[in-house]
Amino acid sequence: MPITNQTDKKIIAIFKLMKYLLQGKEINAYDPIILEEFNCSYKTLERYLKDIENSFSNIITIKKSNKNYYKLIKASDVIREFLQIEDSDIAFVYEWLKEGEIYHELEEETKKALNKVSKSKKEIMVFKSYPFEDFKSKKYKDIFDELKVAVKNNEYRDIVFEYDEIENYKDAKCLKLVFVDNNWYVAIEDENSKLKFLRISFIHNIKKVRDYSYQKSALEKYNFFFKTFQNSMTLYGVEKKKATLQTTPKIAKYFQKDMKKFFPSQEFIEELNDGSIRFSLLYTQPLEILPFIKRWLPDMSIIEPDTLKEEYKNDLKKMEELLK
Repeated sequence: MPITNQTDKKIIAIFKLMKYLLQGKEINAYDPIILEEFNCSYKTLERYLKDIENSFSNIITIKKSNKNYYKLIKASDVIREFLQIEDSDIAFVYEWLKEGEIYHELEEETKKALNKVSKSKKEIMVFKSYPFEDFKSKKYKDIFDELKVAVKNNEYRDIVFEYDEIENYKDAKCLKLVFVDNNWYVAIEDENSKLKFLRISFIHNIKKVRDYSYQKSALEKYNFFFKTFQNSMTLYGVEKKKATLQTTPKIAKYFQKDMKKFFPSQEFIEELNDGSIRFSLLYTQPLEILPFIKRWLPDMSIIEPDTLKEEYKNDLKKMEELLK
């Protein structure tokens, strides 16, 4: 078949490059033999490879080394690299991997290496929570698997969900599977174009609807939110408020400037003369941070805003009534 234009040439080159990568070959963008074979400059060849990476990132990943080599990264390659990182939490990774499909696709040699390192790590570590332990029952595993398909293919689903009451979500766009607050959620856009997090354990039924997918632009508008949300109670499209909190000296050490943050928005303000710490949090609704503050009773107080302080006081009054 004759090559009629530059577009045809590019398409043929990309398919040929994909074939090379899938065969496990490495491609050096500066290799004169490769450049002669593809009849292009190294910049054009790198552009073709970048097009492959951008278009098929959900299927393949290209690794570019310092010497401009490109290759297909297999699961085994990733695991081998991870195994060489000293003090890596490989025991946790192993427990997570063995529940999924990737583990079964690994080469036997990689499985053995993974198992060996994991065993040595587990002699000094204990893990009591893993992402997949919520789905021991077949029903919820089936729902989870169905949601994986829906998210991967940008599909719609009818979802029956029950928390305080039964809710029916029709034609829900399944956007992302989210592991947060030690639970799995599915992020959906409902028929009113509102973003919601549904805890998968509370989903009773799921049914495929429509024979076509939604446009990817429906997901792209939430990209920034998915990168910045704090927990399952963070609201999309709601202006953030700022809360100033204060600890007692008793728990101040957990909120020092150099300590690990409990929230991405957490900011150290100052240490007071008595050893107390003041810090701030951003929130979109009180439920986003109030459960956290209550966990530290009676060693954390709200300085501002007054609206949040009043809601906190009302919750404490209700708690006091229940204890009578």
